[in-house]
Amino acid sequence: MALSLSIGAHLFRTRNAARDRKTDLDRLVLVRSGLQVALTSAMNEKIGLQNRLDLHCAQVASLLDNAPDYAERPADQEDEIAEAERQVTAVQQRIRQLEAQVEKLVRTLSEFEVPKEDSII
Repeated sequence: MALSLSIGAHLFRTRNAARDRKTDLDRLVLVRSGLQVALTSAMNEKIGLQNRLDLHCAQVASLLDNAPDYAERPADQEDEIAEAERQVTAVQQRIRQLEAQVEKLVRTLSEFEVPKEDSII
């Protein structure tokens, strides 16, 4: 039961502690939910990029296997190989960025653990 105090003509009423805990928990769950969505999104992007990178590298390896030696390659084929290498480097950089983002999101998520019954944040 909430405590009522009369201060002059005004009535001050405190909130029920259980209601406060529920409100705090609802906020915490909302934050965790948003972090989990962001984490899942970053992980899915990383997995998708890694799969595409693996396929691309296999295609480049096949291209190199079927290409003449470096000194005998036509310029357009050498340009194609150089562009493939640039793309691989860019994707690898993005994957590293996503890995760092995932680590940060996991750390942040751990800071917003749902508390035991009697403690909040």
